[in-house]
Amino acid sequence: MSDDPFEKKLELMKKHAAWGGVEHDAVFDAAIYVHDTLELAFAAAKSVQSTATLDHAIAVYDRIEAQRLQRLSKDAAAAD
Repeated sequence: MSDDPFEKKLELMKKHAAWGGVEHDAVFDAAIYVHDTLELAFAAAKSVQSTATLDHAIAVYDRIEAQRLQRLSKDAAAAD
């Protein structure tokens, strides 16, 4: 098992008998997406400013999400 608290929690969730099905998968996938995207945002912030903090990473994350949602909205409009 990893030393990463997030990875530990994911492993416990996988083993927990009460979890399962579509709702579990959606929560699980969303948690991984947010975690990985926040790690990416933190790396991006650090690449610009070596003393970047988690607050900087969250600001970058928010911009990434805004762009993603804007793209999804445009794609949905184009599909209509």
